[in-house]
Amino acid sequence: FFKLPVLSNGDFDIKHQNSVVEKHNIIKDIRQTINLYKKQLQTLDVLIDAEFLEYIPTLIGDLFDVRKGLSKYTKSYGQSNRGEYPVYSASNLAPLTHIDTYDYNGRYLTWATNGFAGYIKIIEGRFSINGDRGLLIPKDINIDIGFIKYVLEPKLRALAKGRKGDNGKDEFTKVYPDMLKSVLIDMPTLPNGDFDLGKQKQIAERYEQIENIKRLLLMELNKLQEVD
Repeated sequence: FFKLPVLSNGDFDIKHQNSVVEKHNIIKDIRQTINLYKKQLQTLDVLIDAEFLEYIPTLIGDLFDVRKGLSKYTKSYGQSNRGEYPVYSASNLAPLTHIDTYDYNGRYLTWATNGFAGYIKIIEGRFSINGDRGLLIPKDINIDIGFIKYVLEPKLRALAKGRKGDNGKDEFTKVYPDMLKSVLIDMPTLPNGDFDLGKQKQIAERYEQIENIKRLLLMELNKLQEVD
């Protein structure tokens, strides 16, 4: 059962019903618009103008030892080797499983090689990765991985290869280690030719401020969507 608005004479109040429908359609349109804004914001890449910097175009393969995880790390492997150490796969949200050993201990840049490839995740602690994730080990002490994440990720997402699904959506993409090694990024440098670690950190902080603003905007858009 549901209630219908009526006039004082007992007839159905068509004008009021139409008003309710109109308001419902307006709210629906607003929510659809908010969804569009959210998608645009989530995929928005902001590039900080670094033309004033001294820099050297450098291959990722010259900056990092590029590795891929082990395919043996699966959910069934985790069930047979239960432990406290996470194994990361293509997802940037949560580990695939936990095992009783680890391959890496520290803070590293990693990226998804399969699935929605090209997204970078910084992982810290003791962990392993499987064949759907790659990892970068710096070859130089003057490399800030926070800076690398922000300048490299847009290039990886553009590099991701795969077939297009309905409405142009990526259904499956790949970014393999060999593809990554040949990517060029501009590395800030000092007059003596060394990488400028201080400038990298400064730029990374500016990118992080932008990401914080994006997160706050997404939170506000989510609040608007919840309004009845």
